[in-house]
Amino acid sequence: MEHVSLMDMLPEREGIVPSGSSGGTLERKCIGLFAGKCARCGKHFEYYGEQHRYRIKNRGERRELIFCSYGCMRACERELEREKQAQEAKRAKRAAARIAQIEAMMRDPIWKTLTPGKRSTLINTLGNCREFLQDYAEKYGEEKE
Repeated sequence: MEHVSLMDMLPEREGIVPSGSSGGTLERKCIGLFAGKCARCGKHFEYYGEQHRYRIKNRGERRELIFCSYGCMRACERELEREKQAQEAKRAKRAAARIAQIEAMMRDPIWKTLTPGKRSTLINTLGNCREFLQDYAEKYGEEKE
């Protein structure tokens, strides 16, 4: 049996390593060191693979976003938080409209003609909408009802 040293296992030249499912490539500078581009400012920098702390797994992206600094990462996080708050504000507006619609149905004489299952579903929806609005108000300090 022939013994192989660790140095014999190293590549003779720099290798190209695939980067996730996006199809892009990262240039490997040396073992474990990669060259990357900041997702926020576009700066080219080097980092150590999985040990690099300035990264975000964004649900909308297929890959992790890599950043050159904490400042770039936080700026992107704040932007994502603003987008999430805007989406929740739209959802709160729809929930408030749904509450008004269901409460109007409950005052209408047609409410008694609905099947018990349909009434139960509407009452559950009403409770869920109220709960969401309460959580929204606690989280963002606004009342949307």
